[in-house]
Amino acid sequence: NALALLSERVKEFHRWAGNLTMDRVQVLPAGEKAPPELDADTYIEQRVHQQIMEYYKPKAWENAHLAARFRLAELMLAGLAAVTGGVATVLGDPVSANLGPWVAVLTTIACSMAAHGASNRFDFQATTFEATAQHLEDLVQGWRASPSPVPSAVWTSFVMNCESVISAENRVWMVKTKKYA
Repeated sequence: NALALLSERVKEFHRWAGNLTMDRVQVLPAGEKAPPELDADTYIEQRVHQQIMEYYKPKAWENAHLAARFRLAELMLAGLAAVTGGVATVLGDPVSANLGPWVAVLTTIACSMAAHGASNRFDFQATTFEATAQHLEDLVQGWRASPSPVPSAVWTSFVMNCESVISAENRVWMVKTKKYA
């Protein structure tokens, strides 16, 4: 009776999903197989290590260098504003002489605020990417120190921890991106 009931439910499901066949055919290429199961080394290499070496480490480096460039731009613009104000003061008529110092001050403040904000953003991203890469590396080292069979509860926990770290970094990045947008 249970087998007959199961068989009937499966047929019912197939009838219900029958109109989805054309949608499935358009989405999935014909004959494409599901990817093979990943063993521990393949998962670590193709997912975790790839994320560390091809995403997090390069992004940390890139953002650290962008922050440094913004700081340099901040200093250069501040210097340029000061020089411009000085030139306006020395060469200008009474109006230029009176406005020159204030133009320099205001320009310096505006440029400094903009560059400081941008460099802080890149500092934050560089730190976040580097911390995520380090956390993933720590998880991999922990796994390799005491590996368990795949699949197992320990393996599942390891994979879930890795995916959780990646997901958490993505959520932080998205929140910060909305903040700066």
